[in-house]
Amino acid sequence: MEAKTCYWQATDPSPVFLRVKNTLDKWNRNFLTRRELRRLEDHQLDDIGIDRLDAEREAGKPFWQD
Repeated sequence: MEAKTCYWQATDPSPVFLRVKNTLDKWNRNFLTRRELRRLEDHQLDDIGIDRLDAEREAGKPFWQD
């Protein structure tokens, strides 16, 4: 009986898999950082050089948008 060939292995992920993973990672990072940005108080925003309007504008973007 002939052994079946495995076309995908965890040690050698395909370029498509990596692109999907990277995109999902980026979307998750966008979601989390925008959620945290919305939670910052005004004095914390001042510390990082962002005003409330800019923070709300950024936090209001959908997670898939840069």
